Amino acid sequence: MTLVLPPAVPAVPEIPSKTVAISIAHEVIRDLLGEALRDEGYAVQVVGPGTVTEDVARVQPDALLLEVGPWGEHVTLLDTLRSRVESSRTPVITLSLLPTQEAETQASGNVHTALPMPFDLTDLLHAMQDATGLRPAEARTVAQPLELDKTFGRTADTLSVAERAIMVQWVQVARITAPFVDRPDISPEPFLNALPRVLNMIVLGLRHQEAPPESLEAFSETKERIQHHASLRFGDELPIEACVREYQILAHIVWQHLRRSTPADDVVVVLPKLMGLMDECVRIAVSEFNRLAVEDAKRTGVQTAA
Repeated sequence: MTLVLPPAVPAVPEIPSKTVAISIAHEVIRDLLGEALRDEGYAVQVVGPGTVTEDVARVQPDALLLEVGPWGEHVTLLDTLRSRVESSRTPVITLSLLPTQEAETQASGNVHTALPMPFDLTDLLHAMQDATGLRPAEARTVAQPLELDKTFGRTADTLSVAERAIMVQWVQVARITAPFVDRPDISPEPFLNALPRVLNMIVLGLRHQEAPPESLEAFSETKERIQHHASLRFGDELPIEACVREYQILAHIVWQHLRRSTPADDVVVVLPKLMGLMDECVRIAVSEFNRLAVEDAKRTGVQTAA
């Protein structure tokens, strides 16, 4: 009698847990949040307040939970994390006591969510799930090799460091440009909800060897913010060219900044890819604007027929 054994069932590979780095000064709060995150399946790594940059580069966490201090050091820290290749991919969730601190941190493109303190633990866990839950396309994009030509990296560094200056200049120019100069009831500031992430996407797109359209399409969160901005402008009853003009202002300011701070030879090399990324921003905004217009026309037509 021959004994026939069933085929061996291949072992299911264990999915590694996401790693979250925590930089919180208050020991009790840090321990409680660490325990809550571990209960959700995260691996928690505590990093020192004075060594966040080095620790993030070493640990390479999937997200950083950062308590914002009272003296403004967080602005420099976030800029440093964003500008260094080793930490530029790490999404940050900030905890801050003051509304001004919350606004400052949200203006950084590597900040995924800025939460006020006190906060609801459920909100924090949802934010952490979103920040660490890279969709497959996003994961493929950030896994792309860096551009072989170091010109792209230098330009990405320049734009990353200048991010806040670019945003300030953008607001100043937008306020004196149509339609905002003629429509005091409409503010250009809602675009600031999307602008930091758009700039962050452009920086990442310059760093990696991914075609510009695929780079932008992969960053689903950035795409959704662009679409949300288009929906706001549609709700403001602005024409589509007004929405496009906001991106044109951004492209012009970025171009001006690079002309002042980057060698001309470098600008020539990166300009096609940079403009490709900017054009893709416009394409997504226009596509969403048109989709809303079609939906609105259908809805109006049904109401009219009724």
